[in-house]
Amino acid sequence: MTIGRHGVEFTAEQARNEARRLRGLIASGENPAQVRSHERSVPTIAARGERYLEEYAGLHKKPSALAQYKRNLQNHINPLIGALKVSDAERQDISRIMRDIAAGKTAKDEKTKRQGRRIVRGGEIVANRVHALLSKMFQLAEDWKYRPAGSNPCRGAKRFAEHKVERYLSVDELARLGRALNAAKEGRLIVDPEASGTVIYLKYRGEQSRCAKGAVGAIGDDATRSSSLRGETSGEVSMAFVGWAGDRQNLYTVF
Repeated sequence: MTIGRHGVEFTAEQARNEARRLRGLIASGENPAQVRSHERSVPTIAARGERYLEEYAGLHKKPSALAQYKRNLQNHINPLIGALKVSDAERQDISRIMRDIAAGKTAKDEKTKRQGRRIVRGGEIVANRVHALLSKMFQLAEDWKYRPAGSNPCRGAKRFAEHKVERYLSVDELARLGRALNAAKEGRLIVDPEASGTVIYLKYRGEQSRCAKGAVGAIGDDATRSSSLRGETSGEVSMAFVGWAGDRQNLYTVF
């Protein structure tokens, strides 16, 4: 069988190494032609990313998460290792892309149409999110027989430490927020029509559902009662989503 073209696809040394590899396959009872055909069929990481979005994330993830995965693929993964074969990726490749993203090598600020701007940020947090995305992609690559079982290159590639910060609204901030929400509800405050709602992260410790409901109720009432929530509860961080309908007459919560 033909190994490749000298000086184009292989140097003399590379051809000798490939010949030794093929002889080893023959000695082990494998068909080198079939092996090479399979190797050529293995997709690149960029192509594998498209399949991940279509066949997995698009079916199992929320639209907001899907949009973030697309951005991470387009802005970070594809420019750095998109041309690499899924089967060829190793731990050092994942570690390198993590370092590059953290260092801001994929960050950019460019003009778009109609005087707009497209800002891509790097950093350690973004690198961690890319690590999580790649880990799932390679896990599925194993399921789809593009990599041997247990060969996920993300294993052992260290993530960056993330330091969580807890921030409570002060009594004055809760009062101001309550007044603004009530004004919007009553139609006295003009809200950007493109904004369907305002997301407010109320970081209280306690049962998520009870704490968030209590916080929203308190915001609509008075700040004094709101401040007492901080001392009443303990536990995980909760999130309340406060929004209003098109007529701005409804205040609702989603948990």
